[in-house]
Amino acid sequence: MERLQRALKAHTVATAADTKRSFRGPAARHGSSGGGVRVKAVCDCGRNVRVVPSVLAQAPIVCGGCGKPFRIPEAVVAVG
Repeated sequence: MERLQRALKAHTVATAADTKRSFRGPAARHGSSGGGVRVKAVCDCGRNVRVVPSVLAQAPIVCGGCGKPFRIPEAVVAVG
């Protein structure tokens, strides 16, 4: 119960600091542009997420479904 109360308080503080009508996340409140272009990262079970490549390079993001890390698939190059 205590953890839930702390989380709710943190959420209230974070959203109250946002003077916009809509909640746009921490990047909007801290003046960040969002960190770059997100790309599709996949895991072996077929799930996918959108992530900035530099974030994925910092440490693996592990799939909760199969336990394997997400990866950015290699681009398929068409030979013509």
